[in-house]
Amino acid sequence: MSRIVTLVVAVALLIAIALLWLAPATLVATRIDRATAGTVTLADAEGTIWDGRGSLVAGGIAVPAAWTLDPWPLVRGELRVTVAPIGGEPKAGPRGEITIGEERTALRNVDVTVPAAWLAGAAGSRLPWRPAGNVAVAIRALDWSPPRSQGEVRVAWRDAQVAGASDGAAIDLGTITTAITASGDRLAGPITNEGGNVAVRGDVAARVGVDVAITATLTPRRADDAALVRTLAAIGTPDGDGWRIGWRAAWR
Repeated sequence: MSRIVTLVVAVALLIAIALLWLAPATLVATRIDRATAGTVTLADAEGTIWDGRGSLVAGGIAVPAAWTLDPWPLVRGELRVTVAPIGGEPKAGPRGEITIGEERTALRNVDVTVPAAWLAGAAGSRLPWRPAGNVAVAIRALDWSPPRSQGEVRVAWRDAQVAGASDGAAIDLGTITTAITASGDRLAGPITNEGGNVAVRGDVAARVGVDVAITATLTPRRADDAALVRTLAAIGTPDGDGWRIGWRAAWR
């Protein structure tokens, strides 16, 4: 009898492992939806949770990506995911390695370019302006383990534009760049730009469990540009010879 019980248990275990191994990629969609409170969804999911593909949708914009989940780190309580472009084309989607543990999140060799409107949708907050252009994010190494976090995130927003929600007039920001450094339980870095019809100077600052804040002063490169001045006045507050704009959201 004991042999029969052992055999039944072994077969049941093998069936459970097989079902888990063949678990559909749509289960990932459910987790992403919950983790982002619905601001990012996974559409057209194919494959399994271990090796799948789909499109990350935010703000009505889809970003295709493929992923591979390494099963062995799960033994020590870590989730390790490798994200790659669909079809192996470098410009076809994001790439990088993400490891999530109980007290640590590590990102390695992350490169992703998405429309600025996608990020605005993912943020889930109503902004006083509409962004355009593409945002490139590069992370060689980032270890997020407050209060011992370290690493750097480089961001370049190219062909950057913002339009006021009321009059729709666009502001040309050129290329905005920032290098955000992780230290302790904070992320912070300066914001600058090149080109465009305004000079941008500001900073981004985030503190885990508190909030994320972006502030910047936009100064017209031509003081006699009356239309630009009216647009800046509609979305910002006076700050010297420029206008200050800002965005803040809770980090939960």
